[in-house]
Amino acid sequence: MYKGEGKLNSMDRDIAKYWMKENMTLCLLGAENQTRIDPDMIFRNIGYDRTAYRDQMNQGKERYPVITFVVYYGEKPWNKPLTLYETLGNIPEGLKRYVNDYRMNQIDVKRMGQSELDRLKSDFWHIVKTIQESKRSNYEPDDTRPIKYGDEVSEFMSEYTGINYSSAVQSLRKKHERITMKSLLSEAEKKEILEKNTEEVTVKNSAAHVLNLMETVHFSYEAAVSALKIPSELQEAVLEEVRRLS
Repeated sequence: MYKGEGKLNSMDRDIAKYWMKENMTLCLLGAENQTRIDPDMIFRNIGYDRTAYRDQMNQGKERYPVITFVVYYGEKPWNKPLTLYETLGNIPEGLKRYVNDYRMNQIDVKRMGQSELDRLKSDFWHIVKTIQESKRSNYEPDDTRPIKYGDEVSEFMSEYTGINYSSAVQSLRKKHERITMKSLLSEAEKKEILEKNTEEVTVKNSAAHVLNLMETVHFSYEAAVSALKIPSELQEAVLEEVRRLS
């Protein structure tokens, strides 16, 4: 929390994990996901780190370093400053020696080289590889390395693509199937198709009932939709189907 413009505000990290060894905290690792270029990212990172250090001070915790990574998924290469000095611009030489610099640790996912990718041992490897290769015509999801933390990977993939991967993970677990990126994508695609097909059936059935009310008891379209309690998100599709059938 911090106070600005006369009110309390909060700064929440996307991801924060403690790196522990023998019951000792080595550091706090924070990650901020970015899909667009933010020229003020340096200031945001300083705010996140400052809050983490203040928590150590206020809560009487052991002291440990705070490391923040900006994980960038954008199409365009990052073209904004990565240091505080560069962000501030021309600092007078008489002042510069008193201004502490700050460097942003950035991971550029779409431009990560093969040697960097080969060094990844965590589930992040699956995410990077999928993002880099999924647009290729010959893309084949990996089926060799199992996904260890299915919930976390599926949550990210759901946010990134808009497809519900979380339910796909649960489905694979119920079937006691091995969770790899290939099985995850395949299961999610099956569920997406099933949901679309179910919606299509619902629209067709709803349109048939609307037409029946309009023809037998002479309801208006609006009255029939209201009587049948058709969800608002389906009404446009139902109307199109009614017009097609009329």
